[in-house]
Amino acid sequence: MRITVVALSALVLGLIFLYLGDVDTPFWSRHKPLPTLLENMGGLLVASVCLGILWELIGKRAFVAEVLEATRVGVDVQRAGLSQVAAKFLDVDYKVLFRKADRVDVFVVHGNAWLSRNRSLMEGVASKPGALIRIFLSDPQASSTIEVLAEQVELDHNALIARIESSRREFESLLTPGGAKIETFYYPGNRTHAMYRIGDSAVITFYPHRRGKTSQIPSLVCRDGGALYAFVCADFKAIEQMSRRCGPDLHTQK
Repeated sequence: MRITVVALSALVLGLIFLYLGDVDTPFWSRHKPLPTLLENMGGLLVASVCLGILWELIGKRAFVAEVLEATRVGVDVQRAGLSQVAAKFLDVDYKVLFRKADRVDVFVVHGNAWLSRNRSLMEGVASKPGALIRIFLSDPQASSTIEVLAEQVELDHNALIARIESSRREFESLLTPGGAKIETFYYPGNRTHAMYRIGDSAVITFYPHRRGKTSQIPSLVCRDGGALYAFVCADFKAIEQMSRRCGPDLHTQK
């Protein structure tokens, strides 16, 4: 109510100034700058009131709606536990994720390139006593799945199987005396994304369906306590139940 009174008063005062500035009197003839000053002040007051009315009717509602939308998105991001959306999977800062990790779960088609880029980080976890590394690779015996995945990664059937076996050996070669326990599994199902659970964080990287190599593949990084991390943990539990061991667990003692 107070704002309305002030606005109406300013509008009336502005109209009065405009009227007085336009009146031709002997007084204004002797003081020529004054009519111009009154007209300018009157125009400024009227324009300000009009802008204020437009803000109240349109601008404020739009601004409030935008703030509420941003707040809602912020709440959704917080609930999801999302800490990074990387436009390129290479932009994920694995050094930070591995810093305090003593458990790593990897779910990939074969994982050769990922291990090559992050081998030193994996070796750090492998050297920790009591740590656990679990690797879930595509099952070479699941012929129908291998056919689909081979087309997806643009390899022929036998080449993909060879890549999977090579990757398994590379992961198993991380074994360090007195270090982490390493478990390797074959998962027979298809994949639409890769997952990496690294300590209290997780990474989800999507697999593209278009042909050709590209680094423009987004990745989501999430933290423990959010819905995304809980999803990753539940998925790994289900994946383990559907997988078969590649061989005996690898674990050496000092």
